[in-house]
Amino acid sequence: MSTIGQSRSGVVNTTETPNYNVPGFSNVTPVHGPNQTVVDVDDMSIGDENYKNQHTIHRLESIVDRIVSRAGPPKSALGNPGPLGLAAFAATTFMLSTYNAGLLVSTTENIVLPMALWYGGAIQVAAGLWEYATNNTFGATAFCSYGAFWLSFATLSKFWAPTGYASTQDINSAVGIYLLSWTIFTAYMFIGSLRMSYSLVMVFGLLEITFALLTAGHFNLHPTDATNLIKAGGWFGLFTAFAAWYASAAVVINGSFGCQLLPVGVLGPLNSNMSYLPRAVKRRLTASSLAAPKSPTNADNETEHSTPMSKRV
Repeated sequence: MSTIGQSRSGVVNTTETPNYNVPGFSNVTPVHGPNQTVVDVDDMSIGDENYKNQHTIHRLESIVDRIVSRAGPPKSALGNPGPLGLAAFAATTFMLSTYNAGLLVSTTENIVLPMALWYGGAIQVAAGLWEYATNNTFGATAFCSYGAFWLSFATLSKFWAPTGYASTQDINSAVGIYLLSWTIFTAYMFIGSLRMSYSLVMVFGLLEITFALLTAGHFNLHPTDATNLIKAGGWFGLFTAFAAWYASAAVVINGSFGCQLLPVGVLGPLNSNMSYLPRAVKRRLTASSLAAPKSPTNADNETEHSTPMSKRV
């Protein structure tokens, strides 16, 4: 006679499907109720001579499957790292943009480097890693990437120099390529933010304009036009910083007071009922919704898991 498992016990409901209130995979605790029988799995045998035990095992496996499907993805006990990452991004962007906008003399610009290295860089990367732990891919990608941007900016400003002779235009073009890569990255992050919240749309929209102006300024061959473009990029960088500070403050203040004092404008995913969508997009959304199987988890928690960052920012 063979046995199953390691000295475990389960609950079999003899009348109806049990209602488990399970927060995550790591904490599955069956709830005892009326008409439920405790079954010791070690006492069960597998063999044709005992159909009743086989049937009970199959029932127990079915219950376990339902527990797993209802539990959904593991939920982290970590707090929301979004406000921290946004605040770090806002503060560092604000400091650099004051110089790009011409509000402070460039001879003191190196004061930005410690801020870029620690707050905008290390802290923002840490916030991005915590976003991965909370199952938020968008937030993790944004914070880790822009944290790495500030780390690379500090390294570039302090250590980078051409390996040989290079004209001013060559150096500006090299920096322009560096900024262009971030312009491209920010462009598709902006598209991703369109279904998150208005506050994030504002942050990524202004940031995209900022990077585009700074890139154009470094590629421009006319010094006066280049300076004006960089100054305009500095002003849009200031607007970006205040938008990011607002998004961060909204999460902190709303969470502290337990109500929405600062609106963020949660958007959510697209659906075929939106009148402004093109017909081709509506047909694709309808086909996707019909093709996707609906589990109890998806049906009950569709709003919670569809836009992981929109509820937080």
